[in-house]
Amino acid sequence: MPKVTFGYDIHKDAWSWVLIAQDKDCWGLDWKNQVIHIPDELLKKIIDNEQDKAIAIISNYISNNKFLDYKKKIIDAEIQSLKKIWRSKEITFFDRLKILNRLITK
Repeated sequence: MPKVTFGYDIHKDAWSWVLIAQDKDCWGLDWKNQVIHIPDELLKKIIDNEQDKAIAIISNYISNNKFLDYKKKIIDAEIQSLKKIWRSKEITFFDRLKILNRLITK
């Protein structure tokens, strides 16, 4: 049976920040609401740099954030809660997915 893995990755988080900041039409969402948590000077750096450089800038920003330890505790608690909820539904989900795959491949 497959298992879903939950975790947090600063580099992937940084990639997400950059993707949203550099694509004002991303997913049809209100761009200003999506980037409101990014300080103005940091947002300018994201927009002014290529994706790889912007990701490095954001990764560094997140890694050196004075609230990182506090945020890690919150993220870890959320991950544990999500795992607990997911594990109760995981077997049913993958059983249903198997059925769907069989129906699609017929």
